[in-house]
Amino acid sequence: MSRKHWIVWGLIGAVCVWIFGPALLGRSTFSFRDAAHYYHPLFEYERQEWGAGRPPLWNPWENAGVPLVGETTSSIFYPGKLIFALPGGFTRLWNLYVVGHVLIAAAGAYSLARRLSAGVPAAGLAALVYAFSGTVLFGHTNVVFLVGAAWLPWSLALVEVMFDARSKLAAVGLGTIWALMVTGGDPQMAYNSALAAGFYAVIRWRSARRDPHGWDGSLADGAPLVTPSDKFLGQGGLLAISAVVGLALAAVQVAPAWEAAGRGVRGSYDAPRNVYECLGSLTDDTSNTKSETEEVTPWYAGLVGQTDDGHAGQVYQFSVGPWRAIELVWPNVGGRQFPTHRRWLEIVPAEGRLWTPSLYLSLAGLVLGAAGFSLRRTAPAWVRWMSWLAVLSAIASLGEYGPAWLVGELRAAAGGDRASSVGGEVGGLYWLLTVVLPGYVYFRYPAKLLVLTSLAVALLAARGWDDAWRPATRGLRRALVTLAVVSLLLLVGVLVTWPAIVPRLSTIEPDSLFGPFDADGAWRDVVAGLTQTSLVALTLFALTLPVVRRRWSMPAEYAALVIVAIDLALAQGWLVPYAPAQYWRSPIAAAQRLPRSPEPYRVYRDAPWLPEVWRNTSMPDRLLQSVLFDRATLRPKYPLVERVAMVESAGSMDQLDNRILWEVARKHHDPQSVNARPDPSVLDLLGVRVSLLSSQPSGTIPGTSYFAGENMASAFRASARPRVWVVHQVEMLRELQSRRPAAVRRRTEQVLFPGGQPRDWSTAAVVESDAPLAVMPRGLPAEPTPAERCRVTTYEPLRVVVEARLATDGLLVLADAYYPGWDVTVQTDGQTREAPIVRTNRVLRGVALPAGNHRLAFRYRPASVWLGGAISLASAASLLVVAAIVWRRRKPRPAQI
Repeated sequence: MSRKHWIVWGLIGAVCVWIFGPALLGRSTFSFRDAAHYYHPLFEYERQEWGAGRPPLWNPWENAGVPLVGETTSSIFYPGKLIFALPGGFTRLWNLYVVGHVLIAAAGAYSLARRLSAGVPAAGLAALVYAFSGTVLFGHTNVVFLVGAAWLPWSLALVEVMFDARSKLAAVGLGTIWALMVTGGDPQMAYNSALAAGFYAVIRWRSARRDPHGWDGSLADGAPLVTPSDKFLGQGGLLAISAVVGLALAAVQVAPAWEAAGRGVRGSYDAPRNVYECLGSLTDDTSNTKSETEEVTPWYAGLVGQTDDGHAGQVYQFSVGPWRAIELVWPNVGGRQFPTHRRWLEIVPAEGRLWTPSLYLSLAGLVLGAAGFSLRRTAPAWVRWMSWLAVLSAIASLGEYGPAWLVGELRAAAGGDRASSVGGEVGGLYWLLTVVLPGYVYFRYPAKLLVLTSLAVALLAARGWDDAWRPATRGLRRALVTLAVVSLLLLVGVLVTWPAIVPRLSTIEPDSLFGPFDADGAWRDVVAGLTQTSLVALTLFALTLPVVRRRWSMPAEYAALVIVAIDLALAQGWLVPYAPAQYWRSPIAAAQRLPRSPEPYRVYRDAPWLPEVWRNTSMPDRLLQSVLFDRATLRPKYPLVERVAMVESAGSMDQLDNRILWEVARKHHDPQSVNARPDPSVLDLLGVRVSLLSSQPSGTIPGTSYFAGENMASAFRASARPRVWVVHQVEMLRELQSRRPAAVRRRTEQVLFPGGQPRDWSTAAVVESDAPLAVMPRGLPAEPTPAERCRVTTYEPLRVVVEARLATDGLLVLADAYYPGWDVTVQTDGQTREAPIVRTNRVLRGVALPAGNHRLAFRYRPASVWLGGAISLASAASLLVVAAIVWRRRKPRPAQI
C-alpha cells in the first residue's frame, strides 16, 4: 500500500479513535436509545443461547413468547455476528461489532469512489464524509441500520461493475451483499439498493438510446450491433440474478420474517394502504365480521393518511423537517439534543421526533458535493445516477412533510385553517413509494433514506475534490468565501440579538429525559457551529488558492483532508455517548429481588416511564442516569439476560393478536385513558405474579400487596393463573379468518369480556377452531378434582414439558403464545402420539386430553426456518462450488517446458 493510502487510512483511523476510543478500550459502551436498552441485551441473550447449544429461534421471556427468528432486528443468521463466538466479554465484542461496521462503511465508500475513478485523497474524502456523517454515525444507536449503511456502498460498487462488464459474477456478489443486509436486520436498505440499481439501469438505457455505439465503445469488426433494448434486457437479467441469489441466501431469515409480518401489526390494516391491498380488498369478504353499529372506514382512508393507529401511525414517524437543512451547513446549529436539552429548533411547531440529531457531513462534503452534482445529459452516467439519488432520497426523507402538509402551512400563513382531511405525507415521494411499491408500506421512518443521500453526496464530493485541485476553481473559492462571510455575519447577529431571542425560546417544552430547555447551551452550540463553518471555509479557501496549489500541491491537498477529518471529529464526536460497561455486566438488583418460585411466572411493568423530576432538572450525566433507572426498573429488554419473563414488551414485528389483547385489556379497565393499566383478569390469564408500577394505585386490588421503592411500587399478585392448568368447560368459536384490526378487536372483546364482564379463566376456556376437538370436555366437573394435577417439569426456549393427570376429559391450557411452528407429542400409558395445538383464550395454546396420566412435550420446530435454512445452505454451497470452479479455471498454469 502506497504512502497516499497510509495517510488517508491514518486519518480515517484517527477520527474513528477520537469518536470510538472509549468503546475500543472496552471500559465503556454505548448509552443512548436502542443501543443501550434493546440491542445490547438482545444480542447478549442470543450469544447465551448459542453458547447453550440452542439456536435462539424463540424468546419465551417477553410477552407470552415471541418468534425471535421472525424479528428482523434479531439478525440471528447474519455472518457478521460470528464475532460473538470469540472469547472475551460480550461488551467488548459488541463495541467491536459496531465500530467494525463503521469501518466497513468507510471502506465501501472508499472502494466505490476509486471504482468511479476518484484519486486516493478524493476517495478518502468520500470515506470520511459517508462513514462519519450524522446519518451513518448515529446508526450505532440502531445497529441493524448501521449494518445496512455499511454494506450499501459495496452493493452500489458491484452494480457499477456488473453493468460495466456485464458480469454475472458481480451479479452474484450483489445478491450476496443484499443477503447480508437482510440477515443483518435491514431489508429496507436491500430494497432501496435494488431500486437504486434499477434506476441506474434506466439511466444507462437512456444513454444508449442516444448513442448505442458509445455505450460499449468501439464495436469489434464483424460483431453484431448491441441495441439499447438488448442492453436493457441484459441489465434486467443481471438484476434478476442478483435478486434470486439474494433471496436464496437470505431465505433462512426471509421465510420466518414473512410469516411473522403476515400475522403482525405491519401486515394488518382496516383500509388498504397501497394499490395491491386495494386489489386484495375486492375479494376480501368481511361482511360476516362487521358489527351493524360499527363505523365503516372508507376504502381510501389508508391511501390518504386518514388512519393513524397501529403500524400506519408509525410509517411516517421520524420524518425530516425541511428547516433542518441549515444543519448541513453549520454543525449542530439547531442545538444538541443531549446531554442537556439545547435543541432550539423545537420552537418550530411541526418539529417531530429526531431519527438523528445531526445531518452534518462536513462543509467540504457539502460544497464539493454540490460542485460535483450534475443532471446534464453530457455528464457521466454515474454522476447523473448519484445526483438523482441525492435529490430523490432527500425528498423522500421529508416523509410527512409532503405537498399536503405544505398546502396546509400556506393556508395557515394566509389566515386559514391548517387542518386537512388528508395526511401531510400525501403527494410526497415516500408516500408514493408506499402506495406503488409492493411491500414498501411494511417499512417505516423516512429519515432512514438520508443514508442514501449521504453516500451520493460523498461520491459527488469525491468528484468535486479532484476538480478542486485543477486551475478552474473560482466557483469553489467563491462558495467558500460566501459561506465564511455569511457565517461571520450570522455570528455577529446572534451575539447582538440573542438576549431578545431567549424569551421566545422559553416557550419550548421541557424534555421528559433531558429536562428544561438549556438556553445557554443552545447559544454555545449556535456560536460554535457558525464559528466552525467560517474557520473551515476560510482554511479550505486558503489551501485552494492558485499560489498554494502551484508551490505545495500535494501537501495542500492532504492538509485539506486533515481539515475535513478535524471538522467531522469536532462536529460529530458528541453523537456517540458512553456509560461505564460495568453497569451492563452487573446483575440487576430488581431481578434478584423477585420472589423465587418452582413454577414459572411473569412480570408486568408499566409502559416505559421516567421520573417526573427529570422534566424540571438538567444534568450532564442524564444518559447515565437513564441507563441506571431503566435497568433498576426492568425496562425491556434488560431483563432478557436475567431470564425474567416480562409480559409486555414491544418489538419491531409485534403480533397483531398480542397488541390488540393489550388494547382491549386497557380499554376495559379504564375506557377514558389511553395509558390505563390492563384489566387484572388479563394479567391473571397470562400468569403475572408481580407488577412493577410507576406509582401505586389510589385503591387497592384484592389479592395484591404493595411495596413502595425508590423508583416504583411492586405489587405481588396471588390471583394469577399458573403457567399450565386444566379446564372442563370449553366454548367453541369458528376460526377468525380476517386479519383486520377491527375484526380482531371484536373477537378479543368477545373472548376476554363476554357481556362486558371478565371471564373466569379457572373454570372455562375459549377455543377457536373450525375442526372439532379430538376429545371434547363435557363441562363437568367445573372445578378440578383433588385427583387432578398438572405441572411444568421442563421449561426451555424451544421445549416445554408438562405432566398432567385428568380425572375426566378436559383441555390443558398452556399460558404461552399460540404460534405456527410449535407442535406437541402426548405420551399416555406408554403410547406416544402427536396432538393438535388449538388457539385458546385468544393468544394461548390448548391441547384436548382424555382422562388419564399424560406427558406432553411442546417443541418449536418452525417449517419456515428449516425450509428457508435448507434453501440458504444449498444456495451457499452451490455458490462455493461455482466459485471454486471459476478460481481453478482462472488459476495460471505453469509454463510447459
